[in-house]
Amino acid sequence: MKPTHPKFHIMHLIGRLAATPRLIEPGDTTVATIRIAVPRPKRNGELQRADFFDVTAFGAQASNVARYLDTGRLVGISGRLRHQTWEKDGQRRQRVDVVADPYGVEFLDAPRDEPGEVPEATADDDYPF
Repeated sequence: MKPTHPKFHIMHLIGRLAATPRLIEPGDTTVATIRIAVPRPKRNGELQRADFFDVTAFGAQASNVARYLDTGRLVGISGRLRHQTWEKDGQRRQRVDVVADPYGVEFLDAPRDEPGEVPEATADDDYPF
């Protein structure tokens, strides 16, 4: 069986937004960039530092990211790695970021009304089960 994407691998990350999303509209395409912190696994029962990833989303997904997400929100990302190189001030620079799939940014928690407050369910909530 041939792989679906022979030139790149899909990766999946779960983390919290480390900053407010940035939205730019360079022409016909809307672009949002976010930075997420993905915690490293515990070592000897102790929490470790996090790894930070820059994520780029396009189109309607970018608009939704900028509109509904903020620092601290939990997201799931599906996408591919993109390696970029350029020269600035005579020095070669490079960066690796994640390009989200068209539906690759999933909001995993609800926004909080107040810091530390978790929305409560009410009898009017419609549950599918």
